[in-house]
Amino acid sequence: MRALILAPCALLFACGVPRLPPSVPLTELDAVRRAPLVIEAQSSPAYREAERLRALAIEAERKGDPASAEAYASTARAWFERAALKARLDRAERDENAAKDKLATAETKAGEAKGDVSRLEIELAELQKRLLVANELRRPVFGKASPERAKARSEAAVALTEEASLICQAAELLGAKGEVYTEAVKQVDHARSQSGALSEAIAARESCLRALGDARNDARNDTDGGKPETSIETLFDDLSRAGWFPIRDERGVLVTLQGFQTEEKLRSLARVALAHPAMAVQLVGHDDAPGKSAARIDGATKLLAKEGVAEAAMRSHDAGARLPVLHPSDPHARAKNPRLEVVFISKGN
Repeated sequence: MRALILAPCALLFACGVPRLPPSVPLTELDAVRRAPLVIEAQSSPAYREAERLRALAIEAERKGDPASAEAYASTARAWFERAALKARLDRAERDENAAKDKLATAETKAGEAKGDVSRLEIELAELQKRLLVANELRRPVFGKASPERAKARSEAAVALTEEASLICQAAELLGAKGEVYTEAVKQVDHARSQSGALSEAIAARESCLRALGDARNDARNDTDGGKPETSIETLFDDLSRAGWFPIRDERGVLVTLQGFQTEEKLRSLARVALAHPAMAVQLVGHDDAPGKSAARIDGATKLLAKEGVAEAAMRSHDAGARLPVLHPSDPHARAKNPRLEVVFISKGN
């Protein structure tokens, strides 16, 4: 009898026990890991740190600890993206140096390369902030936090609540409705009322992400004559050809206008928006205080509308100083934090 019981077990071990597929966070992480720029950065310390965290995520999932696996996977993704941005920065710096070696007629190109380096430095600073937030979320608080850590958690909560608000607005632009969206908006308002409460901010952000996911599903399933959406890759190409430096976030594709935008730059964005009419547009102003970006946002919205972008497909938001690229204590922050972000809201993830 014992032999009869053990025989199937031996057969299972011989044939190999089927393994469950990796979780969504790990699947997304592996997709980021295979990106060409990430592969190009394999020799960098950031890539090695990402690989270390990825291994921890895989181990945590194997042990049946999905929360730790997701936390490690999220942090690993930020490190992979940091490695890719460093590779892009190195490329831009090489382009800048090459342009400097050319004849005087190449000075314009060198100026453009410097602009790319400056924008990449801002993106690297943004990733550093995300890494700090991710590390802060992973560190438990035992007893009363130090004043410095309490301040860091409060600033992270404010930033996460503001991100939640922008994600919910993106969901609204895609036609979000129903209980999931309504509850997400309530959670954002609650997080704002609990200023500095990190757990409330995290909950609000997660709720808005769910609302955005639902809105995307509804938008993709809409068969009532909605305009078909062009691909993200096509949008990237169009923005790059127009002289922009696009990046992706949860909402879609984002470009940044530093300082005061020129009308010609905004017209070039309008031409791209008109070539992708199924994508809504979100305009977000940032400055060192609420209200200072209002005129900039209003002017940009009016110009885009004048160029033919549908007003119903646009929303604006004044983020004030709640989402700085660099911490206000940084001496360069005053020049780099004021900006206008234009986000093309995508129906795809």
